[in-house]
Amino acid sequence: MGVDVVVGGARGHELEAVQRIFAEWEATLSRFRPDSELSLVNACETETVVVSPLFARVLETSLWAARVTDGLVDPTIGEALLAAGYDRDFSQLDAGAAATSVEAQPRSWRSVLITGRVLSRTPGVLLDLNGVVKGLAVDEASRVVAHGFVAAGGDLATTTEIDAGLPGGGAVRVTAGGLATSGTTRRRWERDGVLRHHLIDPRTGLPDGGAVRVTVGGLATSGTTRRRWERDGVLRHHLIDPRTGLPSESRWEQVTVAASRCLEADVAAKAAFLLSEDGPGWLDERGLPGRFLGADGVVAANEAWKRAVSSDSQVVAA
Repeated sequence: MGVDVVVGGARGHELEAVQRIFAEWEATLSRFRPDSELSLVNACETETVVVSPLFARVLETSLWAARVTDGLVDPTIGEALLAAGYDRDFSQLDAGAAATSVEAQPRSWRSVLITGRVLSRTPGVLLDLNGVVKGLAVDEASRVVAHGFVAAGGDLATTTEIDAGLPGGGAVRVTAGGLATSGTTRRRWERDGVLRHHLIDPRTGLPDGGAVRVTVGGLATSGTTRRRWERDGVLRHHLIDPRTGLPSESRWEQVTVAASRCLEADVAAKAAFLLSEDGPGWLDERGLPGRFLGADGVVAANEAWKRAVSSDSQVVAA
């Protein structure tokens, strides 16, 4: 996953359990470890391969995310990420090393099938499961912490009251549930003359402030303010639009969504970000509160968010 993990309030055995969870998930699902199961699967030339139970679970969740977002959160964007220059851990992108030369081919999540532990996919498909990995891992890790929180790469789940910032100013208080943040404004790098980006630092909570209380469920922010890099004189980021195979040109810098879990909030925030102008309405159709920060700094909210924010500043996720 290539992110910092922050744990608060955990007892010794709980902290050890969280560490084991993230170590297993990193070893299995990292795109940047040549010995990870994901890397080995992507390097395998056969169309069918047997995968571990964890890999199968995460891939099945990724295909669910693709279905519910009409393909906007797609696990087959691995080749497009390589073409955009995101071919190594973010910490190494500033080193100025030459990018992998890749021309992305059109791919679709419909070319991937998981049946039990048997994975089948079209030859040449490179999987990237980061659309769901962090949300899933944070949700799972939070279940072993009785009174505290777990944060990783902007995703936060808590079993106690905790405050974090909202995009554009203010704070969010999460009293039970999760918080997930995905964006590209803080971490940026240049590759081949193009500025690129990825996600936020979980130690800072959500980017740059707002004031609501999430009493049930999770909150996720997706955007382009944290991880960016440059390639060929063009500013790039990690939020690939599967419809084009290129980094999204969304009008939003950050999209924040309240949902029942980090996983659901994160998936919805990514989809709403990629939908740009249509994002608020897409969330309204699903009854999900959404808050949008534009590149000009203007904050907007969809109707579900406006309804959810009551006089005592509470958002209750369904």
